[in-house]
Amino acid sequence: MGILVGGGDPMVGREALTAFAASIPKGALHHMVVNEAIDVDGDTAAYRSSVLVVSGGNIVTTGRTVDTLKRDHGAWKIAHRVFTPDAA
Repeated sequence: MGILVGGGDPMVGREALTAFAASIPKGALHHMVVNEAIDVDGDTAAYRSSVLVVSGGNIVTTGRTVDTLKRDHGAWKIAHRVFTPDAA
């Protein structure tokens, strides 16, 4: 089960995450991820990154993500994500 926390109530589960993604018009946002760091421990991993989101050539938000990844039948999946926006 995936969980996204950031800026409102947590979105829990595939259905909620799919609905959130579908609500964003195609091509409206460009999501750039940099400064990635991954620490693997067996079938779990901690992933940290910096994020820049651009729309129409304007920066919409910047921040940090902290993810918990889990290996599921040989594939890595995001189990939990927290997005923390940078201070304005």
